[in-house]
Amino acid sequence: MPKKFQIACIQASIEVIDDPAQKDNVAARNIRRGLDVAEAAVVRDEARIVVFPEAWFQGFNHKRTADDWKTVCIAIPGPETDLIGEFTREHQVYVAGAAFERDPDWPEVWFTAGFIVGPSGTVELRYRKCHEHNLEGLIPSVCPADVYTEYVRRYGEDSLFPVLDTPYGRLAMIVEHDVNFFELSRALTFRGAEILLHPTTETNGPLAETRDQVRRSRSYENLVYLASANAGALSGRYSAAQATRGGSTVVNYLGHVDARIDGAGESVLVSTVDLDRQRKRRTEVFMNFPAQVKSEFFGREFEKQTFMPNDTGGDARATAEATIKRLQDEGVLAPPKAGT
Repeated sequence: MPKKFQIACIQASIEVIDDPAQKDNVAARNIRRGLDVAEAAVVRDEARIVVFPEAWFQGFNHKRTADDWKTVCIAIPGPETDLIGEFTREHQVYVAGAAFERDPDWPEVWFTAGFIVGPSGTVELRYRKCHEHNLEGLIPSVCPADVYTEYVRRYGEDSLFPVLDTPYGRLAMIVEHDVNFFELSRALTFRGAEILLHPTTETNGPLAETRDQVRRSRSYENLVYLASANAGALSGRYSAAQATRGGSTVVNYLGHVDARIDGAGESVLVSTVDLDRQRKRRTEVFMNFPAQVKSEFFGREFEKQTFMPNDTGGDARATAEATIKRLQDEGVLAPPKAGT
């Protein structure tokens, strides 16, 4: 077990799939370009874990129809992850990313899936994003909670919060919007996660600083490393409306920013992970938050109230609106002043 090793965030340029018929060609170009950029970090800087942005293969185009969204989805594992597998097998590294995925055995729905391709050349972890933007009506996908009963029947409960044990620590995925929910990172920590890999594609704007604070909070409260790779640039017909902010970041287990890319543009961030020191810190009693969580105490309170229920199907937005109305009726949420 290495005492220290390097982790890399690839702030990749992404060509957006505007024409679904070009899916395979565009995805292959994005993968090959990204791996070419990453190779220097692997060969020169000896990075052992490499993280790419969300939608690295396909890019975002919120003007897609529901059918087009399904068309641009890939299978995981599939040809795209096989291409990455050639790279990971050659260099004996782990590569993580996130893509829009459609399960051939379940064609009625599709997911945003985080994945880790290992030195074996195969997909060694697949995590399906828990907090999708279907609530806002931006992406007509589902998350495992939306189809919970059928999902657990197919894949089992252990598939919901996977953690991969590697020579470079225990790895877990949180994808983009997931980082805003402490429950997910805590659940992964309960399962032993030491490094959270965070593919994201974030635009610039007033929430940028808040998102940075959230990343530091997730690391601090769980004593985990968090490696966040944002898109460096997006090119396509719709890309001008969603300019990336860049800002890929590695936060250490104390909640401190170890390394950061200031601004957008294609770039590479390499930072050191001190796994032994992190593990030593997790044995200390003082402010050891994961060890001090009163899970049974607070769990009882969680069991009393359902905010967003499981099995909402594809209409998560309507369910969220109904939940807000119900919580107001129950007095949990105070209604705003009329006209506000």
